[in-house]
Formats: sequence, structure tokens, C-alpha cells
Amino acid sequence: MGSPRTVLFYLLVLGLSLSLGRLTALESQDEKPGKPVAASVAILSSAQSEESQEDREIRRGIRVFNFSYPEKAKKLKLSFHKLSEKTSGSYEMLQKLKNEEVQFLIGPNTNEQSMWVSDFAEKNQQICLAPRATYSKITVGKKNSFQLSVNEILQGAALSRFAIEDLKRKNILILVNQQSVFSQSLTETVEKLIGEISREIKIAKYLYRGSELDLLGLKKKVKTLSPDLVFVSDDITSSAVLVKYIYQIDPLIPFLAADPFDDYVKVRKFLRDVPKMRIYFPSIWSSEIQNEINEKFQETYHTLFKNEIPSRAAALIYDSLKVLTQAIELAGGVEDIDKIRYFLERVTFETTQGNLSFKETPSHSPIRDIYLKVSNIKSTKNIKILRSKWKENR
Repeated sequence: MGSPRTVLFYLLVLGLSLSLGRLTALESQDEKPGKPVAASVAILSSAQSEESQEDREIRRGIRVFNFSYPEKAKKLKLSFHKLSEKTSGSYEMLQKLKNEEVQFLIGPNTNEQSMWVSDFAEKNQQICLAPRATYSKITVGKKNSFQLSVNEILQGAALSRFAIEDLKRKNILILVNQQSVFSQSLTETVEKLIGEISREIKIAKYLYRGSELDLLGLKKKVKTLSPDLVFVSDDITSSAVLVKYIYQIDPLIPFLAADPFDDYVKVRKFLRDVPKMRIYFPSIWSSEIQNEINEKFQETYHTLFKNEIPSRAAALIYDSLKVLTQAIELAGGVEDIDKIRYFLERVTFETTQGNLSFKETPSHSPIRDIYLKVSNIKSTKNIKILRSKWKENR
């Protein structure tokens, strides 16, 4: 059987092996799916083409985040998905993601799709971040959905003050697309706020439905009102024909537009046909915004992509991941969605857009700066920073 020392040695080795075996078993139990270590995040795209420029920029924004914050990136399990144009197809995708225990949804870009994605997240206890969608009803009354871009209520309030207090306008014509919920809601806000600021302001509306345009009716409105400002409540693609038509009637009338107009490439192309036009519009993100986070984002983007210029799609997905990971870290992990939401609602986040918070805003639309630009064919420049404040805009 051997000497007593030999027997004692073998007993010690056997005891150590059993202890290590129990420790390994406990560690493997902690790593079971019931207690996720990484945050499972689905990035949702509205683009229908195989690989759109929008998708490319979203993927680039993710790469910039991963490069800038490698330790944070390790705690995320990211997946990329294209939503179907049909609600039924997209619902099936969302249900599949839920079954795969995806806890966080980021995107999509359109207001319509973001509406039912946020509805789904609300019913299934998922956190939804909308980087670019700006319609207020995406988040109003929903505890789990948050917007990173300023909604039409806060935009309308800030732009109304600018039109009256800075531009000193008296006769305003509003172009309203009746097929756009954003356009209609923005118009309601502008009418209400301007009425509260001054009763001396005259407002007329020109209603249209998508490409169904009554240009003779528009010409009559312009001649009757003699507007000193035209407010564009729709995106540049839908409103371009109307804006150019008014420019032909009177090239000196300035225009004030909302966030959907903020597409640098489209604006520059559009302005070639209207060289004397002056148009004011807010920018959700700009390379000219001066803060440490935006500078770091752009430097990394230039490093990774050979000095190409980043788009707001890349910047906003970068911000979304930054905001989400910070809230998860403060909550101590992904297990408690209520705790993550608690910190989303109470922390001021540093982003490429500047400081951003959801404090004091029941709509979960951000309290943040709106960068107002003025543009013509020769130049585009920032002229004013408008602060969105929920208490002033109710």
C-alpha cells in the first residue's frame, strides 16, 4: 500500500482535484443562458436595398464605437437586421429576436416603423432606442422607448421662437404634407406656439398629399399672404417641388425647415437649382459641433476609413451604443431592465451631439442642443444653438 507519506500525498492530490472540479462546475453554472453576461442588442435598419449607404454608415458607426471603447464593446452581443416593408414580416422578425432573448433594440430610422417597434418593445419588456426617428408618439406614454433626436414638438417650439424673436417674421406660410404624421404634428405645434408668442402673426397653410400638388392653389396662397417666411414641415425630397415653385414666384422669400431637411448631400444638390435661396434648418448632428466626444468620434472615423467624412447615421448609432452601455454599467449588468431604464431617465450623457438627457421629459425625447444652420449654394454655417427644454415647450 506504500509508506504513510505516499498515502498522505495521494489523498491531498485527490482532495485538491475534487475542489477544483466543484469550482469549475459552479463557474459553468454562472455562465448558463439564464444569467446573460453580454447585452444582446439588435440593430434595425429601414433600408430595403442589399447594402445601402445608410446601412454602410450604421456599420461604420458600430466599428468606430468598438475601436474607441473596446472594453465596452466586449460586453455587447450585436446583430444587424433589415426590417420588411410589410408590418407582418417585421413582426415575425421581432418575435424571433425576442425568442432569442434579445434585450435591446436600436433603430429603425423611419417614424412609421419606429412606432410599431417601440410598441413591440413595450409589450415585451425590451429597451428601444430610436437614433433618428423624431415623431413624438414613438415614445410618449411608453416607459421603455427613448429618442436620441429631438421630436417635432420640441423642434417646433424652438423653431417658432427663432422665427418670431430672431427673424422678426409677421406673415408665415406653412407647407403641410397630409400623408406625414410628423409634418401634421409639427404644424400643430408651430401654430400653437406662434399664437402664444404673438397674436399679430398671420399664418396660412398649404395642404398637399405626397406628390399630389395644386401649384395654382399654392401660387394663389403666396400672392394673397405675401409671406416673409415659408415654413417647410416635411423632408426635402417631398417638398422640393413646392419650395422651388415658391422660389420662382419670389426668390427673396427665406425658408425655415425642420430636421427631415437636414441631409447635406440632398441639400447641396437641391440648392444648385435655387442659387439665391436662403434656408434655415436645424441639424441633429454636424461635424462642426465642438466637444471632446465628437472630436474623438471623427478622428477615429478618419483613421478607420481613410479620411472620409462621417454621416449623422454613423454618429447617432455611435451615440446610441455609448448611451446604452453607460446605463448598463451603472445598473450593474443587464439582468434588471427597470434599473437600466432608471439610469437612462436620470443621467446626463456626453455624446457627439453634446450633453443629452431625458430628465424632466415625460416623452423620453432628449433635452439637448439644436444646432440651427443657414444655407445657400455658396455656404452652410451654424448660426445659433437652440436649447430644447421640455418645461418651456409644453
